[in-house]
Amino acid sequence: MIPLRIRSLPTFAQLWLLKQLPNFRERYPEVNMQLHMGIWASAIQSNQLDIEIRFGNGEWLGQRATLLERSPVIPVCHPGLQPSGETLEELRDSSLIEIIGVTDNWHQFFRQENLTPPAQTPVFSVDQSIAALELAANGMAHALVSEFFAAPYLQDGRLARALLLEKQTNQGIYVTCPNGPVSYGCQMFLDWIVERSSQMRQA
Repeated sequence: MIPLRIRSLPTFAQLWLLKQLPNFRERYPEVNMQLHMGIWASAIQSNQLDIEIRFGNGEWLGQRATLLERSPVIPVCHPGLQPSGETLEELRDSSLIEIIGVTDNWHQFFRQENLTPPAQTPVFSVDQSIAALELAANGMAHALVSEFFAAPYLQDGRLARALLLEKQTNQGIYVTCPNGPVSYGCQMFLDWIVERSSQMRQA
C-alpha cells in the first residue's frame, strides 16, 4: 500500500471531501490514506504531511498551492429569523455569530455597505464554519459564512439567506503540498481533487 497523509479543514472535509472519497478509493485502491481533520490535527507538523487542504490567500512558505474553490461570504440564518427588511441595518441589533481568525467578519461586512458596525459583542465566537452553520441552523443567531459551505444548508431549508448581500473575498480553499517532487500517491490525489472540484469552480 502507498501511504498518503492529509490534513483538511474540518468544515470542507465534512461538507464535501468525505462524500467524494469513495470515488478516490475506487480509482486508487493502492493508496492508504491517513486523514487528519479533528482535534489532534493541529498538533501535526506540516513536514509530517503530504497534502493539506486549507483556507487562506494561497500564500504559504515552501508550499505549492492550487485553488479549489472561492465563494463570496453571505449572511445566513434560520428561516424563522429572516429580517423583514432588505438592508444590512436590519441586522445591526441582531444576535451574530463570529468565526475566529477569518478576515471576512461582520465588521468588514458592515463597512463594505458604508455602515457603522454593530457595537454588541457576538453571542457566539467559534473556530470552525461548521459550528457557525449548525448554531445558525438551530436558530441561535445570524452567521457570516462562505456561500459554498452554506450551500447544502440552503438547499435543504435548514438555513436561509438573511439578506441578498454578499462580500467578495480574496480567501479561498486551497490544496497544498511541499515544493519540489511529490510521491505517486500525492500526485494522484492532487490530480483527482482538482478534477473533482472543477464542478465547484464552474457552478
